[in-house]
Amino acid sequence: MAGLKVSSVDFRIVQNAAEHVTSRYELVHQSNPSPVLRRGRSFTLQINFQDGIYDPTTHGLSIVFDHYKARVPNREDGTQVEVILDDTNSRWKAMTKERHGHHIVVEVQTPSDTLIGLWYVKFLTWHQGALQHTHDYPGGVYLLFHPWNSADQVSMQNQKLLDEYVYKDIGKVYQKKGENVVGDPWIYGQFDEVALTASIKMLYYSGLMAHEFKDPVKLARAVTHMANGKENPKGVLEGAWKEVFEPGTIEPKEWTSSLDILRKYLDDDAPVQYGQCWVFAAIVTTVCRSLGLACRNVTMITSPHDYDDDMAASQFFDKNNVKGKHPIYAPGTDQEWTFHAWNEVWMARPELPHIYSGWQAIDGTPQSKSEGLFQCGPAPLEAIKRGEIDIPYDIQTFVVASNADLVRWREFDGEFRLIESETSRYGVAAYTKKPHTFDPHSESDVEDVIHNYKFPEGSLSERLFLMNAVGKNPKARIIYGIPKQSWQDSFSIVANEVPFVALGREMLIPFRIKNRSQNERVVLVSISADSIFYNGAKGHHMGKVEDTLTLGPGQELTMSLQLNQRDYVGKLVEYGNVNIYAVVTTDSAHAWVKEIKTGFNVPAINFQPLGHVRLHQRHTLWLTIKNPMDVALTMCRFLFFAPGITVAREKAFRVIQPQEEVTVGVEFTPTKSGQHTITATFKCRETVDFYGRIQIEA
Repeated sequence: MAGLKVSSVDFRIVQNAAEHVTSRYELVHQSNPSPVLRRGRSFTLQINFQDGIYDPTTHGLSIVFDHYKARVPNREDGTQVEVILDDTNSRWKAMTKERHGHHIVVEVQTPSDTLIGLWYVKFLTWHQGALQHTHDYPGGVYLLFHPWNSADQVSMQNQKLLDEYVYKDIGKVYQKKGENVVGDPWIYGQFDEVALTASIKMLYYSGLMAHEFKDPVKLARAVTHMANGKENPKGVLEGAWKEVFEPGTIEPKEWTSSLDILRKYLDDDAPVQYGQCWVFAAIVTTVCRSLGLACRNVTMITSPHDYDDDMAASQFFDKNNVKGKHPIYAPGTDQEWTFHAWNEVWMARPELPHIYSGWQAIDGTPQSKSEGLFQCGPAPLEAIKRGEIDIPYDIQTFVVASNADLVRWREFDGEFRLIESETSRYGVAAYTKKPHTFDPHSESDVEDVIHNYKFPEGSLSERLFLMNAVGKNPKARIIYGIPKQSWQDSFSIVANEVPFVALGREMLIPFRIKNRSQNERVVLVSISADSIFYNGAKGHHMGKVEDTLTLGPGQELTMSLQLNQRDYVGKLVEYGNVNIYAVVTTDSAHAWVKEIKTGFNVPAINFQPLGHVRLHQRHTLWLTIKNPMDVALTMCRFLFFAPGITVAREKAFRVIQPQEEVTVGVEFTPTKSGQHTITATFKCRETVDFYGRIQIEA
């Protein structure tokens, strides 16, 4: 019996997957399947011997697990574990359950804080203390977080929420398009082979030490770093916020599935072009759920990013009343996002007081560095709400993003002076998909979770906890400590919210300027309009009116800016958003500003209903658009993006005359069965893109 050898090992992959809540992973069901298991739960395997019978009185058997991250696995940092059969004194245990001639059945128990990732496994047989044979199990074993296990740091006790935030593989990504918040369906696909393979690759290149792979705090932080390719050649996505994208690249709004991005990431071994905040958030959701972390997307409506570390969103107006860049930090001027998407992950924070366990905010969009890398979080939501910015990680970033004050500066005699502030501009709402609901046609499935980030706007608690954060930041104490000047109440500018208007129509924006002082005042009034990207960056200047007004005590006058087609043809960007601001100045170094956001509703591409769609057969999709403008649309073309479907990427089209409606046909052939999304984008020189998508079943 001295030559006892292991001939093969049956990991009972399907049986174990059912017990480990991993049955939906594609790797489990392939022709050469891989075990996908969760830490902290036992699994069984059958060890088959060649020409021998295992006798525990003369033979020894041990199982060695080597973690894939370690170049030289070792037992001290937990990257190598040797489990001796039937040894009850080790943290990992392997106990004989059955003996049947030439095979035995073994139950292996892993601790609930085991390193997650890919483990390579080998089986060693011994005879009277001497090593006889080593058998390497091919491929390896995937070990994931176990949120269903109360002993795991990522445990979530609400089983129904686990079904949503770990197990659901489709969802919504919310964006503010025009005046509406729209939830676009998204395929996370966390159980696909591509998703788990990419997740394991991301962690490998994340810079984490191997022993940190057991810590969900470190791993969630690493996922945000690896989601983006900024200064990171192994990151998943390259971000881009610009007016024109290079031919052949996929624009952020065209993506509808994380799998298409992760597949290209694996194929190219380079960051995929291009993503914006909601795409980064969707990728993070896929990766976290694939690894076993409960995760959801969150979209904050009207959210700033602070580049100069004073916890305020700053706007600067020069001596000509033109809104511009920070006079010192020009490359990083504070931005006001129309919306910004990030993520929340669920975990305990054992290094912090208990109240900081639960949902943690993380952000994969590369904006500012944290500890030298583009990464952000995890930040306990309760710490954000309480303004505890000295708690790790990046609490201040999220306090600012949900509740900062807006401060405005104006140049007088070469010096910028603070002229006013707004305390309730940011964090209007925080939208996520409501659990256990999915409405592909409307936003009835949206849930507002802003109450998790701050107390009710304008309440005493909201202000006190914001000041708690401010008090811990010396630069913020200076900005927030500037007292309000008495002259600031002597004038007011009022503008009603201007609803979005249909593209092609004119827009009229009236401002009411009132002299609240007891003296006659002569003021210069400037009203300007710029197109803007959703991240707050300026597109194009579209118009300005300026006049000197004389107002008696208590007198109110109205001054308006009108935008006609000729003002915005070729100047609108992205979602058709427009930023309009009025500046009132006096010759005594006093100024007042009123700013509103509005824009133009962009027509959608309409699709004619499709009949039955057959796999591998050619079909024609008909779509219709109307030119709402009084000018012809030139340099027209349609872009199509449809993974799993063969379709032309680009179709050139003729000039579309004013007010003309056109119908265009495009041929397509489904190459994969299942549900697919065809995304269509219409581009021309005179206005912003028209956009539409249709789902088909093949």
